[in-house]
Amino acid sequence: MGSAFHEHEEMTFEHFVLFVKSHKSQIEGNVNVYLKLEPSLSDLDRKMIGTMLESFIQFLTHPNIEEVHLDYDQHLDTWMQSHLSIMTTVRFNFFRIIFEKSLITLMVQMKYNRTASVMIFLLSIFSRLVQSYHQWGDDESRSSYVDFEINAEVRRLKLLYKLDERLIRSSGTKDLAEDSKRV
Repeated sequence: MGSAFHEHEEMTFEHFVLFVKSHKSQIEGNVNVYLKLEPSLSDLDRKMIGTMLESFIQFLTHPNIEEVHLDYDQHLDTWMQSHLSIMTTVRFNFFRIIFEKSLITLMVQMKYNRTASVMIFLLSIFSRLVQSYHQWGDDESRSSYVDFEINAEVRRLKLLYKLDERLIRSSGTKDLAEDSKRV
């Protein structure tokens, strides 16, 4: 009985970069098509996502990127950190979807025989970017953390205000102790 899962050759970062470099213009063309066809994006989001996609392709096709094969996680972190100012969860998700669609379309058009290898490696890159995004810039996490800090500060200030009121009303330590028993 045959296996439904077909073996695929592992792809390295260098091979992935070489693939993207070799097909850069087709990938960019596909990116532009999918970016324009996405009806749910505002003009601002479309522009920001386009900037991220262009930058990511440029990052992958940079002449010396092959030299970072041992530490490309750090380079992906650096790329993510450099885009945090325009990154939101929605933009990040559309960035990933549009890049994936662009690569899949290219490989289908080419009848590329290592599609699984490319996609599995791309998913590992996106997994790293997701991890980096949550570490460095997840806007929902940041805002809930900020809300938590603000609420904690408000509670602390309310307690200080109550203490100030009690200190003002008391005429000594004995009055303060009696007042705190009532609370």
